[in-house]
Amino acid sequence: MMIEVRNKIDSMNLQVQKKFNIFVDPFIVYDMKSVRILGQYDINENVIHLDEELLDEFKKIYIHEVVIHEYAHAVVYHLYERDVRPHGREFKTICSFLGLENSRASINVFKNSRIIDQRRKRRNRNNKKFFYKCKCKGKYHELSQWMHKNITENGVKYRCKKCGKKLKFAKKKTQLNKHH
Repeated sequence: MMIEVRNKIDSMNLQVQKKFNIFVDPFIVYDMKSVRILGQYDINENVIHLDEELLDEFKKIYIHEVVIHEYAHAVVYHLYERDVRPHGREFKTICSFLGLENSRASINVFKNSRIIDQRRKRRNRNNKKFFYKCKCKGKYHELSQWMHKNITENGVKYRCKKCGKKLKFAKKKTQLNKHH
């Protein structure tokens, strides 16, 4: 499928060169492994980051939706630099020119991906939550493992935004769930 991506980029390069007299030709890197981001254009490096596993799973729809979407970002940047909104009118016009009428149409297709589902499960397994209490009645604050470590190892103090009191450790999420 990487050959198909390269062919699509080459084809769009010709279209854009004829219409706008610019040569974009971003470098393609297959290093995305996100549960939320399907692809990304890096304006500083002129690189499109893609998800090889999603490309393998969804093939043509990934090329049509994600590759064109990210390539459109590259074109917009080359034409306007940072003077326009990332998904503004100019971006939508370029997407349409490249054959992508609704740049967010298939987003739900990717949300149902088995690969993204596996990544979510792995992330949730590694993402422990810790509960802290303040003086507000019945209120618990859910803190990340990183914040909990900041409190226990670095002495950082967090306060409740409502009552202003320091948060005190209550229980780990698993312990809390057993009592409710």
